[in-house]
Amino acid sequence: MLPPLPLAALLLVAAVAGAGLDSAAVGSHPDEGLYLALGREMHTTGDWITPTVDGLPDYSKPPLLEWAMQVAFLLFGVKLWAARLPVALATVGLAWVAGRLARDEVGSDAEPVAILFTGTMLGVLRYGRLAMQDVPLALALALGLTCVWRVARGEDSRWLLGAGVAGAAAALLKGPVGPLLLALIATWWLVRRRPDTLRSRWLLAAIGLGVVLAAPWYVLMAERHGSAFLGQFFGAENLGKFRFPWTLAGEVGLLVALPVLALPWTLRARARGPAAALAWPWVAVVLGVFSLPGLKHDHYVVPALVPLALLASGPSSVAGRRASAALLGVIAVLCLLLLRLTLPTGAAASLVLGGVLLGAGAWLMGRDRAFSAAVAVAGAAVLILAVTLPVAIPAPVPPRAWEAAAGRTVYTASENPGLLSFLADRPVHRVHGAAATLQALESGGVLILDAEEEGQLPAELRGRLETVTSWRRLRGRISPSSVLDAWHARTLDSLCLTARMVQIGPG
Repeated sequence: MLPPLPLAALLLVAAVAGAGLDSAAVGSHPDEGLYLALGREMHTTGDWITPTVDGLPDYSKPPLLEWAMQVAFLLFGVKLWAARLPVALATVGLAWVAGRLARDEVGSDAEPVAILFTGTMLGVLRYGRLAMQDVPLALALALGLTCVWRVARGEDSRWLLGAGVAGAAAALLKGPVGPLLLALIATWWLVRRRPDTLRSRWLLAAIGLGVVLAAPWYVLMAERHGSAFLGQFFGAENLGKFRFPWTLAGEVGLLVALPVLALPWTLRARARGPAAALAWPWVAVVLGVFSLPGLKHDHYVVPALVPLALLASGPSSVAGRRASAALLGVIAVLCLLLLRLTLPTGAAASLVLGGVLLGAGAWLMGRDRAFSAAVAVAGAAVLILAVTLPVAIPAPVPPRAWEAAAGRTVYTASENPGLLSFLADRPVHRVHGAAATLQALESGGVLILDAEEEGQLPAELRGRLETVTSWRRLRGRISPSSVLDAWHARTLDSLCLTARMVQIGPG
């Protein structure tokens, strides 16, 4: 049973992970739209082998995340929060693993700190509530590496079997790169600390166990879809990332993403310390593997956040402590400055309370009370995610639009309509190109599109569109300059654009 402080920390992380889980206002991602669509359609068809969107096979990722969604749907119904629940639970699990590693490597006092640091890092706040593979992959990697680290420290080699199970989970979440990360870090540790285990029968057993658990889905997909699956999954989705040109700017972006996503605790991390031997190979392999292809995204580094949490959970230097306190103070001031915007009363009140908590966290951090500071940050995160954002940010599609489309098939010009399907509580279909769009509309359907998407349609088709209803929604990408403009204007209008639901008009 967990001691009181770690248990309280874990419960607080659970509150953060669950805050705003059913709201589109806490953020989404184009990839999440795809996985939500895959999970919903898998539930509808009952086919747990081939992920599909609009009946067409999708070979982008293995289906372990969608399988977890199916369990949540069976228990709680087909709801947005249920679709995101497996990732939220993975966030809690990730924080727990970080705490156990900190307890063993840094000391018992570091356990609750590491739990809260992990659960309140920017990267986990961003991706630990979205239906995406990054946090579940981070959990699978952390669990597997915990088993390997026990062996590297001299414990029973049978712990490697746990790494085999974790490797299978990683392979069913992300594909070959998942177990590759685990194998490279494990090899680094074992070569340096327990080279004899590289010839152990338990290592062979672990590899065999991982293959037995992960291979059946790959075999079934190859039997069903043949070269279409093999070419798309292994070719385009994995090796295809190397076809993009490697650029220094892309590499710098990846390297900068890690300390940014570890905020606000990055500046507390010490390069040397009791967890350094565990942490740096972990970080180096994740960055090294994802640095190789030309195509890279910031969320790829999420699996490297746990080792940074370990490095930050121990005693901090005076400079690191002061810098972290200053950063929290700046964030608190920014929250209060946002009150200049015209916000609903509930959103403004929660923003004030969140800013006060962040200010308290800054003061506590300055006094070297890391656990209490992290509690304050977690409290602020719950307020902002559960109240401020859902109240202040308009829905991507308001309820009146779904009512206007009652009885009609709804299409969207967006790439992945999974989020919209959950908001509408019925399937929303994607449509590409002028011909397909015209066919969908002439069949009696309605189309959701914004001004930017409408501008990509031929003028002749645009002239035939007739508005069913329109609304304002937040832009998909918001620049710092537009935020500054909104602050000066005291309104969110400059951050929004007009979206419409349209039908085909006469002519």
